[in-house]
Amino acid sequence: MNLRITLLALTLSFAACSTSNHQRLSSREYFSQFSDLAQALRFYPALLISGTGNQTRVILRKNASMQNQEPLYVVDGMPIGNNYARANHLVNMAEVVDIRLLSHTHELTSYGVNGASGVIEIKTMKKEMASD
Repeated sequence: MNLRITLLALTLSFAACSTSNHQRLSSREYFSQFSDLAQALRFYPALLISGTGNQTRVILRKNASMQNQEPLYVVDGMPIGNNYARANHLVNMAEVVDIRLLSHTHELTSYGVNGASGVIEIKTMKKEMASD
């Protein structure tokens, strides 16, 4: 009986810990705990992040051996370029409600050449309010 209860408890605790990153990363309260964009992006295993402040570089792991070009940053549907410093400056982490990393070819086609190294889509409360 004790073994059965222990196994049930372990199963339930594992299920609670294994919620997907996307579910965990889609709330404003979660993102507001970060002081900058790089802190939030470090939770995406597909990204390599180096440097600090305006010298931060973000690269998709699958592109690490290639040109090392940064992904395209898109904030509230507006492409703002392949520059982390600019994206970080424009984004208030307290307003972020979702960050999506796009890296598959079929996801990148609508972004053209600028999105060839991946796309980081950032959705803020501003976009959410505008769509209501």
